[in-house]
Amino acid sequence: MNEKQSYTWLQDGQLFPETGGFMLAIQDQVIATRNDKKYIIKDPSITDGNCRKCHQHKETIDHITNGYKALAGIYKKQQ
Repeated sequence: MNEKQSYTWLQDGQLFPETGGFMLAIQDQVIATRNDKKYIIKDPSITDGNCRKCHQHKETIDHITNGYKALAGIYKKQQ
């Protein structure tokens, strides 16, 4: 996919501005996941950096968007 096509969804204006902003934050990996809160922010209230859904892997943007089998399974079934 070329660069122009990759931004078409953003330029179409079919998303609320907040949704587009949230999607860009995810793409830039600036969403505070449990793993970030525990190891980077060092939040003492976070005792475990694992995924809050599967509890098997560290909760990172990569895990949420690519490695979380329950979400990937839902996406594949809808296609």
